[in-house]
Amino acid sequence: MAFKIGLLGLGTVGAGTAEILLSPDGRHPLLQELEIYRVGVRDISRTRSLQLPENVLTTDLEAIAALILSSCGFVKFTYKIINFKIYI
Repeated sequence: MAFKIGLLGLGTVGAGTAEILLSPDGRHPLLQELEIYRVGVRDISRTRSLQLPENVLTTDLEAIAALILSSCGFVKFTYKIINFKIYI
């Protein structure tokens, strides 16, 4: 089972983080299977240096918050956080 990762942003830092996550070199044996599941971005149509599948990019930041909170076990708090609007 792969660990699903959600990122906010795919600029300099986000793209660098994604490149590291996509490279299995030097990864701990328990973390061999990582999947960048969603990346929250401002503009999906923007040209990027890192190529990811189309379905990975999203402008729905609430979906990223739900992924992060669900994976951390904070299901009770998910509703409160998702209803909080994030403005970039």
